[in-house]
Amino acid sequence: MPGFTSLKHPSQSVREVVERRCETDESVLFWQRTDIRLDGSFGDRWLAVTDRRMLVASEADSGTSTGNGGETEIDAEVRYTDVKNVNVVNRVGYVAFEIETDGKRADLVRSSNARASTFHQLARAINERDKNSDGKPVI
Repeated sequence: MPGFTSLKHPSQSVREVVERRCETDESVLFWQRTDIRLDGSFGDRWLAVTDRRMLVASEADSGTSTGNGGETEIDAEVRYTDVKNVNVVNRVGYVAFEIETDGKRADLVRSSNARASTFHQLARAINERDKNSDGKPVI
């Protein structure tokens, strides 16, 4: 998937919290901003795609009703070994980046329809990772 890049980069605090969670030899391959929280409110979250897992981080804010109370934190993390499939589901007004693990499905992140194409490319790269010799997504 050469040439597919995020248009915006996360803040230093998001990068630091994700990098602290990563193992020493683990690399972040791609960052994707989302603009809809799982509760349906508007707000930035970041999907970090590494060579081993996906992590979702919320940006620190001033504690507004749509924020996380001022802390930059990891909201979710899923290792590829636990993922059976990734889908992008079109819903009214947004797309959901849905993961399937052991027969259970859950939205990992949600985003406006404007980012649907990028999420479809990400899902394809993650689902095809087993076809690569090293088992990593080709991004």
